[in-house]
Amino acid sequence: MHKKIRFGDFEIVPIPVSADEIMFTAPMMSGKGKFRISAEAANKIYQSDGYFELL
Repeated sequence: MHKKIRFGDFEIVPIPVSADEIMFTAPMMSGKGKFRISAEAANKIYQSDGYFELL
């Protein structure tokens, strides 16, 4: 199954921690802002309810 995980518009590489948990390094970005995390799997997109702020 093809999966993609994004932080805003940037695709990130997840580091599996357990069956239902991942970690990732925030991508290098110019500037600050609030971003959502989204995951695409099995032709569905799942998006975080809240925003994550990059300082």
